[in-house]
Amino acid sequence: MISATTALLLGGAALLIFGPKRLPEVARSLGRSVSEFKAGADEARETFRQASKQAGEPPSTEAPEPVSGASESTSRIVPPVGDGEPRPGS
Repeated sequence: MISATTALLLGGAALLIFGPKRLPEVARSLGRSVSEFKAGADEARETFRQASKQAGEPPSTEAPEPVSGASESTSRIVPPVGDGEPRPGS
């Protein structure tokens, strides 16, 4: 959420940039764009839910867990700096 001071500064800058005649037109256009974006996001969310339901999987709201053993395998690929072993290609 933005503060009142920030909103006033943004409004003043928009008034200076677009002028008093075009500002309402720009605001309407911006409002329509935001509305269309929200509608598209809702449609995509609903499509995902329907696809998950058809696949028999509950929709996940959690982030995937990291791959187990990833840190072990990366430490074997690149040894830590200063371990005394020569680096590949050096």
